[in-house]
Amino acid sequence: MSQSVDIIDQISDMFEQQGQATYLGENISIAEHMLQCAWLAKQAGEPDEIIAAALLHDIGHLLPRQRDNLQMLEGKDAYHQSTGADFLAPWFSRQVVTPIRLHVAAKRYLCAINSEYYSKLSSASKHTLKLQGGAMSCEEIGAFEQQDNLEAVIRVRQYDDDGKREGCSVPLFEAYSETLAKLLR
Repeated sequence: MSQSVDIIDQISDMFEQQGQATYLGENISIAEHMLQCAWLAKQAGEPDEIIAAALLHDIGHLLPRQRDNLQMLEGKDAYHQSTGADFLAPWFSRQVVTPIRLHVAAKRYLCAINSEYYSKLSSASKHTLKLQGGAMSCEEIGAFEQQDNLEAVIRVRQYDDDGKREGCSVPLFEAYSETLAKLLR
């Protein structure tokens, strides 16, 4: 069995085992949230890289060495976005990994540039925003806007915001295995 297949199996196992935990104060599990995000991206006709990023954007919450659910509830940011992106970087291109790495920064950015955005966040997202540094400063906005794939990062963030519906029926992880396999380095 190749290492490529092994990583997809490993991610699938993480969805199945650790993914059943409640998603940081939301009424769905972490896996349900990520699957909803991927489904929304697929329904919107996004390219495979965006679908994969939407599916895997919160994988940092599922890593065995990362107990950030507990840390976030204790009032500490565990930087799941960086942990998840670092975990995936050996396997996937920057078109997949960068939106994962920057999805928290995108929330901070959107809060800074759009006064209505904050009011649309769930209460759990508002809580984690405080732990993640709040809305960006003017200097941070300028630096963030220099990203060469800013639009993709923002789209993944929007799927993250929308993928929190209780009782939403979406395809399981296995529906994305072939897509992920095509994107492996």
